[in-house]
Amino acid sequence: MYTEERIFGPLTFKQFLCGAVGFGLFYYLESYVPEQHQVVAIGVIVIVTILAILRFKPEKIGNVEEYFKVKKAELDPKAYQRMLQMKHAEVLSQVHMRKEKGLADDPKLLKGAELFLKLISEGENK
Repeated sequence: MYTEERIFGPLTFKQFLCGAVGFGLFYYLESYVPEQHQVVAIGVIVIVTILAILRFKPEKIGNVEEYFKVKKAELDPKAYQRMLQMKHAEVLSQVHMRKEKGLADDPKLLKGAELFLKLISEGENK
């Protein structure tokens, strides 16, 4: 499963941006709104920020092979093969790091490495 890239910890860029706007509004209200109205304003900002984060949840792509079919259609053959090779190298690096740390093999990583190898060999055979 592939999702939007997480940039700021567990948040995507859109989620982080919504949170930053919420905190900016909070700062503005804290500075310029009278005290008796701050509780209501803070509550509204918290609710809006939570809704924004929920609204911009990254979409998951169900089938990995379908994702790569779309990528293959979008990219020229050389760029597609380069992308596959880079992804394969990333997965192999993660597998190697797990082995160095003495962790057990992750079946998802191994399956991903096999998938990338299969897709790379299919492209080279054509």
